[in-house]
Amino acid sequence: MVSIKLNQLILRRIANGRSPRITLVDVKHLKAWTGQDAFTKTGGRAFTLPYRRVSDTELPASYVFDRYGLIMPREAARQP
Repeated sequence: MVSIKLNQLILRRIANGRSPRITLVDVKHLKAWTGQDAFTKTGGRAFTLPYRRVSDTELPASYVFDRYGLIMPREAARQP
């Protein structure tokens, strides 16, 4: 499921102090992340992400899930 993978990528970005916006790099990682196994990116900025849903308790206080289940800033969710 794409939302599981994308949320893992977004959560990693937030944890590293970066913007939660979806980027072209995310799309490339999603394309490379096949199946329901963990995703490992190799190279200079190597990392591994699990294939599992992000829970409410893992979200920083300023983030929520939108109606599609993707992580978004709480302030953006309040806007009409």
